[in-house]
Amino acid sequence: MHQTITRRAQFIAVASAGLLCLSACTAASGGDAGEGQSGGSGESVHIAIAQLLPYAATDKNGDPEGYSIDVVKQVMGELGVTDIQTTVTTFDAMIPGLQAKQFDLLPGGLTYTPERCEVIGYSAPITVNNDALYVPEGNPKELSSVAELVDRDEVKLIALQGSSQEKYLLDQGIDRGRVAAVSDAQAAVDALTNGRGDAILLGQFSIGDAEERGLEVMPDLDTPLMGIGVGMRKEDSQLREDFDRVLNEMRESGELGDLYEKWGFTNREILESVSTPSDVVPSC
Repeated sequence: MHQTITRRAQFIAVASAGLLCLSACTAASGGDAGEGQSGGSGESVHIAIAQLLPYAATDKNGDPEGYSIDVVKQVMGELGVTDIQTTVTTFDAMIPGLQAKQFDLLPGGLTYTPERCEVIGYSAPITVNNDALYVPEGNPKELSSVAELVDRDEVKLIALQGSSQEKYLLDQGIDRGRVAAVSDAQAAVDALTNGRGDAILLGQFSIGDAEERGLEVMPDLDTPLMGIGVGMRKEDSQLREDFDRVLNEMRESGELGDLYEKWGFTNREILESVSTPSDVVPSC
């Protein structure tokens, strides 16, 4: 333990200096990233999230909450950064905002994909999961997997706009007209309840209170195993290195797994078996 603290102390100064630069660059860009943006200076970081508990969302007071938020607060706190500014946006706006220096980190549930890994850097995995179909109680359409949906033209689907699930459905040959793209998990549940679709495709942990909402969750183990990391600009390599160092110390100590289970994730042993993006997506 004493060795861990010493090692962290050695790079806190470097990471904090990097975040000072990030904060200054964000302010200097002059872009308006939307509600939640602050022009504050000092050791701060600006994150972008979607409304997607248990990963990340805002509470009734507008404050960020969720597993990913807890992870970022813990890691950045170890790096000397406690001022975290938050913007709520959609998945398809996250990477452009990161590249435009409106945001510094993307902890809101952005899964690893080969395409994303070409344009942004990612931290080590903070979650791993398969996709799942969320259907009304009783499963009236008798759905069980994405594969069977390709030839069932009468089945309408719901996915989050710009998400890996939306892309996966289209890549499987499902017609664009059968897929309703919505902004967040609440909008997806509303669309299902209002009859705009017969099932939602999301990560298997993406609607943590599914049962209370009258939904059944059917993990599709034939979908690719997915991992989620915290997105960063590729040029922020020192930040990524320091972030991963603290994150993987948390993984090794069990602290990350404890947070994971606190927020309702049930596959801790898989999370603790991976430590790099390429462990989940080889090209990342």
